[in-house]
Amino acid sequence: GGYMGDTPRNPAVRQVLTHLLTPYIAGLLTDPNAKYILKLLNSNIENPYFIWDASTRGELLKYLEDQAESRDQADAFGDIGFVYSAHKDELVLGEIFVRVYNEQPSFQLMDAKKFCMDLLSFLGDQAQYLHSSLLMGNGTETTPER
Repeated sequence: GGYMGDTPRNPAVRQVLTHLLTPYIAGLLTDPNAKYILKLLNSNIENPYFIWDASTRGELLKYLEDQAESRDQADAFGDIGFVYSAHKDELVLGEIFVRVYNEQPSFQLMDAKKFCMDLLSFLGDQAQYLHSSLLMGNGTETTPER
């Protein structure tokens, strides 16, 4: 994937690893200390960057086994379409699990400025959506005649 030294970057491999291992773990692949990564993947962790436990490990293992069985019929680097059940209802801005960050507000973010910008962008989009919905609702409402 181009994570180590002078190996060429492979965007397809990076995309798959980021999706399957989470952006946080994929970012750690540049670190030659594989023990730390293995420790994280074998631990139960919930922090703003990483939600990982026995269920996510099991889901990853099952997904990889299914892919290995059907590898002749599928493109390994195509659309993955796989989401961990522990992640599916989480609001993620940038690479931050917002619910977890709200529960752990003293957790030091690696790039707090980027998170704030992502949060402001999200809030602006939501405000615009709400405003548009209200306008559409007012335009289609009928008032009862008296």
